Amino acid sequence: MSSSRSTRNSGVRVSADSSLTAPSNDAESHPNPAIASELQPSPTSPEETNLLPNAGISGPIPDDFDFEGRINLPDGITRFELPLAVRIRENVAIEEFNNDSILKTVAVKNTPAPRPIDMDVGPSLKSPYYYADDEIRDLIDSEALCALFSPLPAALLREIVSGQAQRGRQKEDERQVSRDRDHDLDGSIRSRLL
Repeated sequence: MSSSRSTRNSGVRVSADSSLTAPSNDAESHPNPAIASELQPSPTSPEETNLLPNAGISGPIPDDFDFEGRINLPDGITRFELPLAVRIRENVAIEEFNNDSILKTVAVKNTPAPRPIDMDVGPSLKSPYYYADDEIRDLIDSEALCALFSPLPAALLREIVSGQAQRGRQKEDERQVSRDRDHDLDGSIRSRLL
């Protein structure tokens, strides 16, 4: 057997003298151009490609980037099998995460072009958990229940305050109707007496 003879076995060249040598990955030395292009070293880390992990594109972020898609809240998740306390706690964390992400995205949007190559938008927004209508009604009706689940996410708190204000207006309207009815009744009694 000649010592210059070798065979290819699983990417490792075995020479007749039984010494192992790694296959050549030198693109310039490969005779087939298609294989040579595949042998070209490709960047593997985000730093080498300028790939922004949140934006999913290479930096810098262009002016026509879809910032609105990163600012608009996604639809909620219906998971009523999770206890209300868990959904409220999770929504507090989700709301904080989303606010931080939106703040970062808006900062990038408001930075004039050309933006720094490593300036990235905030991560994708997380979907909050929905609440059932009866759960919201219970929270609107009970300050004690709100205190029990405190802290509440700002979105839920706005809904509770809005519901309480609406209930207050309804009660005031009912009182006004009752006063008007009493006033009409008093007027009709007086006119009969005269």
